[in-house]
Amino acid sequence: MKARKMVPNTMHYTTLINGYCLHRKMFDDLSLFEEMKEYGLEPDLISYNVLVQQRLINFSSDYSRKSGKYDLAVKLFETVLPLDDSLCKKMCGKLITALCCAGDMKKAR
Repeated sequence: MKARKMVPNTMHYTTLINGYCLHRKMFDDLSLFEEMKEYGLEPDLISYNVLVQQRLINFSSDYSRKSGKYDLAVKLFETVLPLDDSLCKKMCGKLITALCCAGDMKKAR
C-alpha cells in the first residue's frame, strides 16, 4: 500500500490481518497489528475480533496450546471488554470453550 502511495486505514489493515490469520501466519498478523497502531490508526472492534477469533479457531492444535496462543487471545479479549459489551458476549462463549478444552478452568472462570 505504501509503495503505491495509498493511505491505509483501519479497514485495510484489518483485511490484511485477516488474510494472514486465514493462512495461519499468526506472527505476521501481530506485526501488522502493531504497525497499524504505530501508523496512528486505532484498531476497531472488528480488528480485535479477527485476532481473537482466528486464535480460537486455530486453538485446537497442540501447538497452539503449548505456544500460549490462547494467552494472547485472552489478553486481546480483555482489551476489548471496555469497548463493546455486545461483541464481548459473542466472543466470551468461544473463549471459555477454548480455555476449557485446554484444561485451564481457572482462566475460564
